[in-house]
Amino acid sequence: MNGKAMMEFRLRVVMAEKNISNKKLASLTGLAYGTISKLKTSTPTRIEVETMEKLCAALKCQPGDLWRYMPDNNAA
Repeated sequence: MNGKAMMEFRLRVVMAEKNISNKKLASLTGLAYGTISKLKTSTPTRIEVETMEKLCAALKCQPGDLWRYMPDNNAA
């Protein structure tokens, strides 16, 4: 493995597709605006199931819509 992230968190993409702002998503989920902002700009190393449930309910999506597996093409 070359050290690159194997998982991509796609919250930014899903929010753009659904035309939803950080403020609106924070309101719908009950999560802090800062939490939404952080999740939107970086891939979390871990995320609570409760948080995923809130995001999926608010965005009307499945967990797999928020994550993408990025294979390491340099792996042996």
